[in-house]
Amino acid sequence: LAALLEVRQSLCSSGQLPQQLLQHQQHDDGDETQRGGAASAAGPLLGAMADAKESFAFCMCNPPFFGSISEANQNPNTACGGTAEEMVVEGGELAFVRAMIADSRVLRSRIHWYSSMCGKKATLKVLRQELHSAGGRAAGYSEG
Repeated sequence: LAALLEVRQSLCSSGQLPQQLLQHQQHDDGDETQRGGAASAAGPLLGAMADAKESFAFCMCNPPFFGSISEANQNPNTACGGTAEEMVVEGGELAFVRAMIADSRVLRSRIHWYSSMCGKKATLKVLRQELHSAGGRAAGYSEG
């Protein structure tokens, strides 16, 4: 099974998403082009999918959950054993998964299924609404 899996580094490993995608986070009305052109910005997946001939059955992600290292350190009950680069991205997990959704519009014929972990119920609620509004064909979730 290991031969069938491939791990790739996200473009957002520096802790920042492209500015167009962050502008998208600040506007919750209108279509994609009215929200800062998020559809044309390269998010966390596009750089990892540079070979146009590649296709995958699924993309599984454990995104950076926090918008800052101080946010990561606020909850003493959270086991934060990762580095800042692994745990933090500007805009937090909501911005990161939104960027994945924007990338999925470009990669829709090359990746069949997308999966991402979310650490906050509020994030999941927002993303479920956005996926439904965007015409997502199937969305499931599990609380554990």
